[in-house]
Amino acid sequence: MSSEALLENPGLFQQNTDHSQDLVGSEGGALNGGTSRSEMDYSEWCEAQLVAARQLSYMREYIALSTLFPARDVIGTTKGHAFKMLYRLLEVHTDVRERLVRMRNLADLSDITDTLAARYRLPVEASPDELRGFRCDDQSTPLHVAAKTWYRRHR
Repeated sequence: MSSEALLENPGLFQQNTDHSQDLVGSEGGALNGGTSRSEMDYSEWCEAQLVAARQLSYMREYIALSTLFPARDVIGTTKGHAFKMLYRLLEVHTDVRERLVRMRNLADLSDITDTLAARYRLPVEASPDELRGFRCDDQSTPLHVAAKTWYRRHR
């Protein structure tokens, strides 16, 4: 039952982590009805940045493991996993999704990950652990991720 959800979020069963948004997407968000529009925008942008930080940390860790332990069909396997892990980000940044379609090696995937990190104002050279510990900054321009996760995309 959890296999598709784990493809998108390998940390689904980690302890001390809030994954409530992974199951429902940000459609309902963590916002209350009494929240002002500017607070709501900030909360959505912050959520987008935190989702991006988490997913990109998993992607960086996956790239490192794929380098150490390459699959027989490293491009096909890696590309498939990347589409699932980065789904919510790629639905918004379709130009980056097109780059992933044309990916030829792990260096291309690393560049794609760096591009997404820059778009979500995350440190490009951050390690997976640094990204997992990331805290939201003050947003001057809106950031978005797709409302539906890979697991919920057809609902």
